Amino acid sequence: MAASNTTDKATSWAWKNSNVINYDRGSFLSASRCVVYAQPADSGRSNANLTITEPFYPIGLIQSYSWSEQKQVDMVFELGSEIPFLVPGRTTGQLSLQRMLIYGRDLVNVLYYDKVNRGIAKDYATSNREYGQYIKKSLKDIDKPLNLMFAMFPINRSKFSRSLTVTKNANFYCRVFRNCWITSRSESLSAGQSVIAEQVSILYEDVTRLNVAADSENYS
Repeated sequence: MAASNTTDKATSWAWKNSNVINYDRGSFLSASRCVVYAQPADSGRSNANLTITEPFYPIGLIQSYSWSEQKQVDMVFELGSEIPFLVPGRTTGQLSLQRMLIYGRDLVNVLYYDKVNRGIAKDYATSNREYGQYIKKSLKDIDKPLNLMFAMFPINRSKFSRSLTVTKNANFYCRVFRNCWITSRSESLSAGQSVIAEQVSILYEDVTRLNVAADSENYS
């Protein structure tokens, strides 16, 4: 009987005037409501949910973000059979960010900017003789990882509550990438361009959940 009902529904589906699932139009995610955040990585390993102890800071002028991951799977055969065994292995992933280069700070230095211990006024004061030590001129100047968070807020503002308690009640879609290292960076410019694009590739240790303190400025 169950199979018959399933067949009947499949053959009589009203595809011309029905959606498969009636989603709330305010639930769709939009690039205009996606914010990229960064923070210094903690000393812990990537085996637990990330609890915010250091502020996440938003990164502006991001043009594109891509995330991909792959899982190692070995196909093992045996003599006397054509049926293989699929043996799963490790999972790895990488990120890519593209941003418009602006005067004062490239993407690498934006990601590693320490807003707590020094402000922009101090960092860029012409009288500050220590200016050079804050600027990462090359990837070889990076000596610690960072955490990245991608938060995407729904189009319908009523679906996002300012007061967030724990992950399961946080009404925004997010991924947290822990212990990230920038593996490559590039800038590109042609004579016909009016802006300069820069791009970084990033490896991470793990994708984790986020524990968010209620109504905290650490995520805004």
